[in-house]
Amino acid sequence: MPSNYYLQIENTPSTLIRMVDAIRPDLYDTKLEGARFTLKEVIAHLAVLACTLLDRITTATHYPDKSVRNFD
Repeated sequence: MPSNYYLQIENTPSTLIRMVDAIRPDLYDTKLEGARFTLKEVIAHLAVLACTLLDRITTATHYPDKSVRNFD
């Protein structure tokens, strides 16, 4: 059975599509609440996170004895 992390990663594209579809385009740069991210900032954050996680997974597979951080 796949881990919860795998299922979260696998479902990211459909989740992002639902988020984008739920917000009007003129609100993409709007913070809907205080210190929250805008939609564009959320997507940018996820893109950076995806690259970071890919690097960590690659390191873990190439260097099985090396310690790899889970989350910052």
